[in-house]
Amino acid sequence: MTEWQGAVLRSQLERLPGQHRIREARGDLLDAELAKLPGLRPQSGDPRMDSRARYVYGFHYDPAAFSGLSRDGFEIALMREGIPLGFRYPSLNELELFRQGNFAPAGGSGPERYPAGSLPHAEAAAAGTVWLDNRILLCEPEETLDVVVAINRIRDSANAVRLRTGKVARIAGRLAKAALRRSS
Repeated sequence: MTEWQGAVLRSQLERLPGQHRIREARGDLLDAELAKLPGLRPQSGDPRMDSRARYVYGFHYDPAAFSGLSRDGFEIALMREGIPLGFRYPSLNELELFRQGNFAPAGGSGPERYPAGSLPHAEAAAAGTVWLDNRILLCEPEETLDVVVAINRIRDSANAVRLRTGKVARIAGRLAKAALRRSS
């Protein structure tokens, strides 16, 4: 790290505690509001934690509560509403490292083989989670609540959105999976 990079990092680190408090408050606000909406479930935190590092905001999505609108279609509709999305996290078994199954555990003397396979619970969690960009957690509370307004608009017209975005969502999903395979 250069001296200049260190100076920039130091000034940014001074802002971190304040940004952390804001992200925590906005995340709590979204947790409370999204929990009221059928078909959405905020990610729960461990009750022993006194703070959560909310660098993005994730929640679980159930298409059945939105007239069968797929998660991909729901995300496209959110983007059309101006809600920025974060990067999707895949199930671990979808990563190249785990698909090959050839890596050494920490402190291990050599590569061990782990069987490639399906992790149905992890796959379902990854397939049903929507990730919002961290900017949602750093804006004013009224702007954070725009997420709820957008979701209610999507729910009110979910059947029309499903029909309009179905093909686009399928293509976007395939492109995202292909990009993930290339980057692993």
